[in-house]
Amino acid sequence: MEAIERLAADLGRLRRAAGDPSLRQIIGAVRRRAPGTALGVATLQNWFKGLTVPSDPRTFAVVVEVLEGTAARNGRPQPGSPVAPESGYRPRDTAYWEGLRKACVEQRRAARSAEPRPERPAEPRPERSAELRDAGARSGRSRPVAGANADGTSRPRIWLVPASPLTVNPPTLVWTPGPNPRREPGARTVRVEIPPVAVDVPDHLDPRTFLPDGTDAIHANCRDKRGRTEAVRSVPVRSGGVELGTFSLNVNLGGCCGLAWAEFKTGLAARPFVSSGIDGIVMSFRRVRPRPPTSAADEIWSPSPANARYSDVWTDALRVERGSVFTAELAVVVTG
Repeated sequence: MEAIERLAADLGRLRRAAGDPSLRQIIGAVRRRAPGTALGVATLQNWFKGLTVPSDPRTFAVVVEVLEGTAARNGRPQPGSPVAPESGYRPRDTAYWEGLRKACVEQRRAARSAEPRPERPAEPRPERSAELRDAGARSGRSRPVAGANADGTSRPRIWLVPASPLTVNPPTLVWTPGPNPRREPGARTVRVEIPPVAVDVPDHLDPRTFLPDGTDAIHANCRDKRGRTEAVRSVPVRSGGVELGTFSLNVNLGGCCGLAWAEFKTGLAARPFVSSGIDGIVMSFRRVRPRPPTSAADEIWSPSPANARYSDVWTDALRVERGSVFTAELAVVVTG
């Protein structure tokens, strides 16, 4: 088995031994262990599928440490149970995972170097112009350069001809852009910021019943079943006069939800990001006050094959406390 296939298989076994958590649950646990870690759902999904290789050893180490720790807890005897549950998973240390990651990097590098490179056809050498040769002879000032045969009988003579006897008119070039130009248009980044917004808890709700930081508000049904989701601040995102979508700060304070999160979605329903020329998205969501250890949630999207149809992306949610103040930033990379 190749290294990349073995990594995907081992990560899958580790995830199942840890109770098969969702990708967002894994990311939430990673960020609680190492705040500020930049890890998106698409990136993590590609690791498990063997589509990409982890490039940052520190982020990869935190992911496997979180899953290994959860798998170890799942394998311990529960109170009142004399026998540990049989998971069939053999724990592995950090050295094993880092060695496997490096083997994957080397495999990917070797595969890229082995790819055949298209050879550039040799351009035909232009014949020496008889007009230039004759003009040089007439001027009486032309001479062969060093290395040329003086008698002219074997090697072709190289002439240095003064420009004064001739007037050369440059040709007119007409360039018609085709469907695949050589140089791609430059990318531009659109940045949008939601300034600090105060969100307080209504008096009739108890914050102790709210969901914790790092919860995926959408998958926890905060949008539909747990109270009512409200966009407390929405900002249109435009590039060159074209609306790309809407960046919003959402809250849900009812139904034992009590969460806030940032979300970006295209202006037209279900229109994929790639159809709008979007090549990358980075969102940063912060709880300015109060600031417990976990007070940040980030999300990164890129147009990989696994998520090319995305039209909506959101951060993990942060808990709403009394006197909470939130802020959010968005950066959208647009090409074309």
